[in-house]
Amino acid sequence: MDTLFLGIDPGQNGGFAIINDKGHVVDVFPYDNDTDAILRIESWHKASPPRGIMRAVIENVHSMPGQGVASSFSFGRSVGVMHGALLALGIPIETMTPQAWQKILAIPKRNKANNEAQAAFKKRLLDVAKKMFPNVAPVNLKTADALLICEAYRRMYVGKTL
Repeated sequence: MDTLFLGIDPGQNGGFAIINDKGHVVDVFPYDNDTDAILRIESWHKASPPRGIMRAVIENVHSMPGQGVASSFSFGRSVGVMHGALLALGIPIETMTPQAWQKILAIPKRNKANNEAQAAFKKRLLDVAKKMFPNVAPVNLKTADALLICEAYRRMYVGKTL
């Protein structure tokens, strides 16, 4: 039975990816709401005995300067709900910074010296995800980071590269 890894890009524009230990994408979906996400994760965890989802990684992010108090609170709540749900399911959780997962996948940093806009950088990440997983749909701005986070974590944990 394959070991499944869960990668989570938290937040309103985030997503989820589940990749097995051989590097094959099992599922990918946008973060539409907490309830749907938790139910989908639970169904994969229960449908994959004897081990289920072995580990989960949540991108270690924080509120940004200029973000409103209400949106920061909402973001923190969503991350907390996800942590609580995974703990209740018995799925171990780790966090990984964007810098760490991008380094593992050899993705060059955002080029601030050449004024690379955040949108251009996100597009570059989307392109990397589409190249890395050409047969996976949907790979879009909501799911690309989740796929990349999960794959970096899988490589780190399993010690494999594709």
